[in-house]
Amino acid sequence: MILGISGCTALLLAGFGLKDSIAGFADEQYRSVEVYDAAITLQNTSTTISQDLETALKTITSSYQSLNESSWNIKDSDMDVTLRIFSDSEAVDQYMQFTSIAEDELTYPSRKTAYISSRIASDLGLTKGDELILENSDHQTIQVSISGIFQNHMYNYIIISEDTYRQETGTQPEQNLILANFSTDDETLLYQKSALLMQQGDVLNVSLTMDVITRVNAIMHNFNYVNILVILCSALLAFIVLYNLTNINITERTREIATIKVLGFFRNETSAYIFRENIVLTIVGSALGLIFGFFLHRYIMNQIHIDWINFSIHINVSSYLLSYGLTILFGILVNLFMIRKIDSIDMVESLKSVD
Repeated sequence: MILGISGCTALLLAGFGLKDSIAGFADEQYRSVEVYDAAITLQNTSTTISQDLETALKTITSSYQSLNESSWNIKDSDMDVTLRIFSDSEAVDQYMQFTSIAEDELTYPSRKTAYISSRIASDLGLTKGDELILENSDHQTIQVSISGIFQNHMYNYIIISEDTYRQETGTQPEQNLILANFSTDDETLLYQKSALLMQQGDVLNVSLTMDVITRVNAIMHNFNYVNILVILCSALLAFIVLYNLTNINITERTREIATIKVLGFFRNETSAYIFRENIVLTIVGSALGLIFGFFLHRYIMNQIHIDWINFSIHINVSSYLLSYGLTILFGILVNLFMIRKIDSIDMVESLKSVD
């Protein structure tokens, strides 16, 4: 009975844990990691942005920074990564914040070093101090040493300095992307400012962060149906398991219960004789189920692989309490339902000799 109950609690916790790990990761990405308001893609790239665009940016935005963003491949692996090279390393934290797995803040990487996002490190088994070779479609290579691994939930980023890029490739990185912040959170004003930027000749596209969050959340909304299905099936299984185990317990002890009735035990005393141990076993089984559920949740999350998403594997405290509380509640409901079965036991028939 303990194993059956713990299995049900584990499934419930895994279901709630899936919801905790998947829900809101886009908000976390664009509130804690990438903290800019808009990404501006440039049509004509060069080592510097044009004077006209720079004047417009100073007028429309509160702050901005240009950078080079390009696709590279990690040599001897099939992983494609996005390389970002910021033009002003001193002001990077206004647009992208680097926090290590140990939740320590990281400064911008120095020459010949790089930061890699957590998904790259976990998939390739890389650690701080390891050497990394990047290669692009033009067969250019960049060799760097990993100086930091930062938390990240979307895309596989590698961050290096302009000095590193120049030293490894012999060229200056072209500025093809601008990250900008605005002085307002009003949606109407943001769209107006976005439209003004789109009128600039060098601008190919303006992507507002709030629109990206909305699109990603819409895509991930389908996962909610999976979560609901897992939680409902787990709850139903928990009820069925508890019902069957209690039913077997009562059926196998029919003569014992009849004897108690004959001895003059009241209805509540007779029920407590059976259900007291059920409640104790439910409490113990639920507690063990929380431990099993923790490892089950981690196993399930490790099997979910989406190339550009790195889910944060965690379970909220409320999910532990809810899983434990629901299992106890199911146990109590089953006990209340099974009282009728105890009342229906015929004392005379049950105590008759088999012979």
